[in-house]
Amino acid sequence: MKRPPMVEFRYGKRNYKFETVGEDDLLHHEFLQFGTFLEKPTLEVIRRRQLYGVYMDVGANIGGHSVYFAHQCPSTQILAFEGNPEVATLWKRNVQTNEAKAKARLHEHFVSSFKNLSFHRHPTNAGGSHVEPQPDGNHQAKPLDDYLENNGKVVFVKIDVEGHELEVLKSGEKVLLRHRPELCIEILKPDQSGGIVTGK
Repeated sequence: MKRPPMVEFRYGKRNYKFETVGEDDLLHHEFLQFGTFLEKPTLEVIRRRQLYGVYMDVGANIGGHSVYFAHQCPSTQILAFEGNPEVATLWKRNVQTNEAKAKARLHEHFVSSFKNLSFHRHPTNAGGSHVEPQPDGNHQAKPLDDYLENNGKVVFVKIDVEGHELEVLKSGEKVLLRHRPELCIEILKPDQSGGIVTGK
């Protein structure tokens, strides 16, 4: 089987390599265009916050943010969540390749206040795929609160789930109230372009 294409770049004092879904995928083109971590300005704001503790990466995609949190932030652990098996496989390989496996752990399911979801893959942008609540949906989801115990102090939560953000937040009420983490949430506008909201 042909291996997915790979992009390489240097950031800070490290070289990074990421396998992507395919040469026609939007994420691959953006890596080639910018030659660095995607959403770098947002990531650097997070890095400057110097938050020490557990980071949650909801909608972890191929692992770019998880790897950044592992090497550029004072994270003690990264709990990543990705229910799309195509990109979850790439997350595991990219975390291994970039020596972030000691900190980062992947949970291969979607996060939601709903138990069952239907998954809709975007044909040219795997990161733009989305889920919808559906009683007979073919994907089971788990609430963020399932990971409240025995994981240390949660200091930061990133959510990038293509329109399902509110249901992720509802599913993590206990995490949010107990730990009061800082949040970074991508919120889709009606025209489907993304906006980044950060705050505590």
